[in-house]
Amino acid sequence: MESHPIFRDNMLVFYQLSNGNPGAVTVITQLLQIMDDDTDKKEEVIAFLNTVLERNIVGARLWYLYKNEAKSNIQNLLQLELDRFDDMYFHNKFEKYM
Repeated sequence: MESHPIFRDNMLVFYQLSNGNPGAVTVITQLLQIMDDDTDKKEEVIAFLNTVLERNIVGARLWYLYKNEAKSNIQNLLQLELDRFDDMYFHNKFEKYM
């Protein structure tokens, strides 16, 4: 699997995925650490990051999934079926209160 061009620059990854949310930075840091620690998981993490970018699951949305759906467990986050988390899901869960 070829990496997405965004992964050529870690700062750009943080900017795109965090959307200024400190919680999302925590999640991204953990994901990048997995890539450094376990080369067998590198492609899984890259695929996950590509998917969240494509689905606009960035910033507070990424943090929300990590905290609430994955129970603050990075491995659980990687296993989530991301198809069910659309704009309406996030709107109903927390964005309508912002």
